[in-house]
Amino acid sequence: MNGAAYTFEPCTLHLILFADAATYNKSGNRSQWFVFSALVELPPILRYTEENIIFHSSWSGSNPDFNTYFEKYNGEIDILLKNGLLINKTHYKFKVHLFIADAPARAKGCVCSSFNGKYGCIKCMHPTIYKTKTIYPKLKTVQNFEVIRRNREGEIISRTKPFKELKSINIRSNSMYNEQVLRALQTGNPHLGIKGYSYLSNWIRIPRMVIFDKMHMSDIGTFKTMFNNFFDSVKEDYSLSILIFYILILCSAELCFIFLFHNEKYSLKKYSFVRCFPMGVIRDPNGIKDNFLQLIFSILN
Repeated sequence: MNGAAYTFEPCTLHLILFADAATYNKSGNRSQWFVFSALVELPPILRYTEENIIFHSSWSGSNPDFNTYFEKYNGEIDILLKNGLLINKTHYKFKVHLFIADAPARAKGCVCSSFNGKYGCIKCMHPTIYKTKTIYPKLKTVQNFEVIRRNREGEIISRTKPFKELKSINIRSNSMYNEQVLRALQTGNPHLGIKGYSYLSNWIRIPRMVIFDKMHMSDIGTFKTMFNNFFDSVKEDYSLSILIFYILILCSAELCFIFLFHNEKYSLKKYSFVRCFPMGVIRDPNGIKDNFLQLIFSILN
């Protein structure tokens, strides 16, 4: 989903719904779950400030039923969507624009498999394969994936390629999702990753209006993996013939990472380093220029 999905309507406010949890004890699995929202119509610099975040509810427990949680303990959202709100003698309608959550909260909210289960992506129909862990490889790898069955003695009794005839990995549309919900309810078993009815479907169209959480998917997950792989490995030396600058501006972390490497053959872990600049420095072009020059001269000298 992008900005084109937003349609301006006079006297209408759109909510971005968030759900997340925090574990509050180390000896168990009890968590505190929260539902918040923000207003799309506010500019981003104000939208996510503490005073503008709308608190809806919290739930303390180990494994909440999100259908019960949304229906019984977030009734003011239903009232708000139904009746709107009178603000300064102007009546405003409310709509839920989208739902954002990390993998555990998204799976609970949408009543679907999480990323470590079969058909764990709410956005597509990737069947997933398991090789020590659940992975989402390219189509060709999925087609060639073999399921091997063995007897008690360890001898192979059968080899099958369950996805050999799979021609493509399709996007999961809203209509497909609704059909899968119906099938899951009829059989009492998960169907293609969908486990049953979600109360969220009263507020949004699933999966179109379900958004992956950038912070967990990119800044914490993908970027962390890339960062660790890049700097923690000393098994191989890398030959870099020129001075290379990698600039990654992470808006959510509000840091600018600058990587510099010498133009000779060195182990990255030993000779590469990172400099971090707060956003206050980034907004000062002269400050950036001075820091760049200092870093360049320190390397070349």
